[in-house]
Amino acid sequence: MTSAAPKPPTPEELLQHALRLPKEQRLRLADQIWESVEDEGWPDDVHPAWKAEVARRIRSIKDGAAVFVEGEEHLRRLRDKYGA
Repeated sequence: MTSAAPKPPTPEELLQHALRLPKEQRLRLADQIWESVEDEGWPDDVHPAWKAEVARRIRSIKDGAAVFVEGEEHLRRLRDKYGA
């Protein structure tokens, strides 16, 4: 007598289990899921160079190299630089 393969969990069951994980593990899981589908969302006409640039920027955010500036501060800098 052969036993049936165990039934895989539903997405809802997976989510409920994932929500019980500690925050760091949930973040790592979310990141891994995002990376697994990241390239699938690109329209066919997006140039590979743009995809590479987006990937580079995402890496700089993840590794802490990116510097964020509030919108109003950015606009002030642009006005100072180019006049307005």
